[in-house]
Formats: sequence, structure tokens, C-alpha cells
Amino acid sequence: MPRNMLVYLFDDDTSIRDSLMPLRITHGWECLSIASVGIFFSHYQNIYPSCILLNLNHPHQDGLELQKTLTEKSVAAPVIFLSDTPSVARSVQAMKAGAIDVLLKPVAPQRLVAVVQTALMRDLRFCNRRQTLEELRGRFQTLTPRERQVLPLVIGGMLNKQAAALLGIAEVTLQVHRAQIMRKTKATSLPDLVRMSARLGVPYKTRRTGDSSPVSNLKKPDLIMKQFPHPDRIQGGVGPPFLPSDRL
Repeated sequence: MPRNMLVYLFDDDTSIRDSLMPLRITHGWECLSIASVGIFFSHYQNIYPSCILLNLNHPHQDGLELQKTLTEKSVAAPVIFLSDTPSVARSVQAMKAGAIDVLLKPVAPQRLVAVVQTALMRDLRFCNRRQTLEELRGRFQTLTPRERQVLPLVIGGMLNKQAAALLGIAEVTLQVHRAQIMRKTKATSLPDLVRMSARLGVPYKTRRTGDSSPVSNLKKPDLIMKQFPHPDRIQGGVGPPFLPSDRL
């Protein structure tokens, strides 16, 4: 397991901290005791994989309310609840709101360590996916305004001569823009470019269904904007999906 993993502990129970010590020594992550949401946000960094151990019956604020606050603030770190008393209704509510698990105290150290490892690995995958999307977005943001006009047409399956006619430019010029898009985005093929665009939620343009008008008559109203059906959306402060700045 990578270093720089953090466990935020919203609980004053020292036995919980002691149970986590073996994992800390073995894998080198940190356990931070947090007394309030304000202190949590002063320490929280979403660039590191992390998880949150939260007392369901927190003495200063209800655990479910704390979970809601974290969700509203777009905190993506997985939440593990600790409970002093069994409550099926509250446990179900916590799980429905996205908690990894609800553990009843006293928690066996092996069980606690296993659940924490699961949560950290889940957040590690999330962080890796977010980093990949940030890198992709950085590439796409280097496109010029004209290249951003060309992109939705290319990934929409339009032929070079069709896209060139629509934009009012020579086909060879369109090919130059297309080559620049491939180079800047580091796409290895058109399908690769389409996959990248889908992950970023880039809309694409295509001719209306059943439209058989010749290329020379193709106008802006003959096009419709479509969205890829399953763009890979994430939370956690990454920002809005890439959108072409100069729409047709």
C-alpha cells in the first residue's frame, strides 16, 4: 500500500487508535484525531488517499449529520462508522448515504484494520482515476479555439470534407487541425480520441438522423449536439467537464 495515506478519526476512543497502530507501522500512513468539522477541513487534502472513521453517536454532532455535511462539501473520502450501541435504522441510513461499513464497538483490531484497508484502497483507485482525468483535461485545454470547433465534428464521425465544408475551410486545413488535436491530446487513434472525449464529457456534433443533404448544403441547423451516454464523472473538486469554447 502506498505511503501518504491518511485516516481521519472523529472519535475520542483511544482503543481505536491503538488498533490502527499495526497498519500505521507496516504501511507508514498517518492517523489524525479530529475534534470538529472545521479542524477536519483545515487538514483535509484530497490529493492523498484517505478515509474517515466517524462515531455514529458523536458527542458534539450527530454522526449522520456530519456525514451529510461532508457529502455536501464534496468530500469523497470513504466513511466508516463506529457505534457504541446497535441501531439497525441508523446503520441502514448510514449505508444508504454511502458509508463503507458500520462497526459496533468494541471492534476486533483485525476487523478494523481490514475495513480501513478496504476504504483506503477504494480511495486510492478514486485518486488515480481523478489524476488521470486531470491529465486528460490538461491536454484538451491546450487546444486552440479552432481546434475546439473541429473536435466535436471529428469525434461525431464526420468526414474531413464534411467538417471542412461546415467550417468553411479547406479540407487540407481541417486535416492539419485534426493532426494537431491528435498530437496535443496524445491520442493514438480516432477511437482513442473518442474514448478520451467521452471520459471528459465532451459533447459531439453529428448530422440529424435521416439527413441525406449533400455536404455543400450542410448548415449549422442540420447538426445536433449529443452527449456520450456514460462519461466518467467524478467528484472532489476536479472542476467541470471540458467543453469546446467556440460552439457551432
